[in-house]
Amino acid sequence: MTDKTIRLGRYCIDGRTLIGRADGEFVDIVSENDDLPGTLTSPASAGPALRRVPVSATTILPPLAPAARVFAIAINYPAHGVEAKFPPPVRPLIFYKAPSNFIGHGGTLNPEQRSDQPVRLRGRDRRRDRKGL
Repeated sequence: MTDKTIRLGRYCIDGRTLIGRADGEFVDIVSENDDLPGTLTSPASAGPALRRVPVSATTILPPLAPAARVFAIAINYPAHGVEAKFPPPVRPLIFYKAPSNFIGHGGTLNPEQRSDQPVRLRGRDRRRDRKGL
């Protein structure tokens, strides 16, 4: 590697999810297990590669574990409320995004996997607005 930045990520190689370090046109495999949090805290992540694979032979996956929990806050600052055409709520609106809602670099989101279930907001059922998604 030409600099000291370590670029760890999750990659699918031959049907297996592995942890690798991007290095130009190659990925240096540093863990044969799908354990990005454990690899990040391991000295092995900066050590020599277990093997080297061309980037073209990999699929870049989202950088979170399948069991991850991602929570976000909707309309969390005034400019966001103006952009969304909603006033900021009195209390924060917190929502959950499942790991299946994320795609890797160059991936395509399958709209059939999106939930179209009613969402209860302020006591009324509303459908999620899917415009622009």
